[in-house]
Amino acid sequence: MWTDAKTAFENNTDSRRDWLMKADRLVAAFQDKIGPVSISKRQESRQQPFADEARALSLKGSVHLREVLISRITEPKIDLCYARVLIPDQTWALFSEDFQALGSQFIGNTLLYDNPEVQRSDFEFAFIPSGSDYAWALGELTQTSLLASPLAARRSIFYWKEQPLLVTEALLPELINLPYNVSHL
Repeated sequence: MWTDAKTAFENNTDSRRDWLMKADRLVAAFQDKIGPVSISKRQESRQQPFADEARALSLKGSVHLREVLISRITEPKIDLCYARVLIPDQTWALFSEDFQALGSQFIGNTLLYDNPEVQRSDFEFAFIPSGSDYAWALGELTQTSLLASPLAARRSIFYWKEQPLLVTEALLPELINLPYNVSHL
């Protein structure tokens, strides 16, 4: 399911490709192109990772999971992105105070992007079908089944002092109609 950009977007030209490929920092791109955004922390708990996530991090047990929705806060309010952060036990043990202090702040802006002790892997991309674990988790969080078309997503592994955490960002359907070159709606 997860692949490089060329393979993922070979036959796809909708605006999601540009959002995922051009924006190294997705939240900053949303704020620049669409206006102010907020984060709504939907879940933070210990969970079993999805099978593909367990493979990506070579995991066998549960992880600390943080799930959030990123939304535009001006009218009309638009849910833009569903994000999952998987934090393995060894990473949580070293940085739990930092993670617990996040509250409703963006993890990338707060802990990762400008941290010289953090490296980021290349992105992997996927179109997530409506019957997938991701779609089910999103439906549970939003109390809807909104996936008539696949979700366009990307993920990367951040290494903080060589300890991994996996960040997955899935663009929500409302974003399909917003081109990347939009300038504050």
